[in-house]
Amino acid sequence: MKRCWIVGMMCGAMAACGGTVERDVEDAPDDQSDPDAGCLPVCSGLTCGPDGCGGTCGACTTGQTCTARGQCEPLASRQRSCRDTPDERGCGMVEVPGGTFTLGDDPLATAATPAQPAITVGPFVLDAYEVTVARFRRFWEAGHPAPAGAIAYPGGASIPWTGEVRDPTLHGEGPWGTRPIDGPSPHPFHAMAAADWWTAQAFCVWDGGRLPTEAEWEFVAKAMSDGRPVPRVYPWGDEPPQGAVDTPCDLASWNECHPAMDRFQLGGGPVGTFAPTGGFYDLAGNVEEWVADGWALYTNASCWGGVPRADPLCVSSPDGGDERVTRGGHAISASTAALRAAARGVNVSSQGLSWTGFRCAATQ
Repeated sequence: MKRCWIVGMMCGAMAACGGTVERDVEDAPDDQSDPDAGCLPVCSGLTCGPDGCGGTCGACTTGQTCTARGQCEPLASRQRSCRDTPDERGCGMVEVPGGTFTLGDDPLATAATPAQPAITVGPFVLDAYEVTVARFRRFWEAGHPAPAGAIAYPGGASIPWTGEVRDPTLHGEGPWGTRPIDGPSPHPFHAMAAADWWTAQAFCVWDGGRLPTEAEWEFVAKAMSDGRPVPRVYPWGDEPPQGAVDTPCDLASWNECHPAMDRFQLGGGPVGTFAPTGGFYDLAGNVEEWVADGWALYTNASCWGGVPRADPLCVSSPDGGDERVTRGGHAISASTAALRAAARGVNVSSQGLSWTGFRCAATQ
């Protein structure tokens, strides 16, 4: 009988055991050496995470996450752009336990049919806010590095890095001052707009994560992570938002309304203007958000096709195009169809638009 021991923990099938030396159970620590005890939990030096026997060594409190070393750390510490400013507006992540749900299935939402049943996402963490100008500037000042290789995703998928990191120059006037290379912005806590898909992905990798998949994004937007038996129509509930040109918004920045903007102008508005849902802000409106997937209709069998899938990712557009999916609608969306939790958008991956931003995820 052999066990794998590393830094006080029994590993078995856990990935952290890769490359470690197996020892006979007789060589195990004294308090774990009973060969007749079956599976021997090991929690020495650990405050959280698996004990190697299907149990747990403990749980972290709200706002913390369990690291691969079995220690609780603030979620913001996973965001490189927030390590020195964890309490800054725009910093923070929320843990999502994962689960199984129906993707799409909303004929009133843009491009959200037919339904994709039995879609499963594993546990992950997601930025509570859209990435802000302040956070993006730190990436730019750090040299805005490109990923060193393919970006890994749950389930063994990966997206090859074939793009480049570009200055996210705003189209049009862009009066929000979101260009990070133009010096200090007067709007550091506005959503960073106009980064193309490749630049957004590069930021997320540098920050310690990746862009979320659209299945992960929708799982959160429908509030399925709250254990709801019925998904929400919008991230905040089932009632549509109020708002029109130069009138007050109540739930989201859309259709050129305020208070997210004193008056409508292109660019990302301030993050966290409206009440959060499950700890997440601005899942609808403000800026639409890049997600990882290449664009494919739900009828496409190579990516979707209405069959059960675990941690799905459409690595690239099946037709060979350069399009990537966006989610959430934006401040100039004139219809609530774009704000619904199942709604999908599409943009060319190499094009940065003044109404497009992003948030980052990381695999648990």
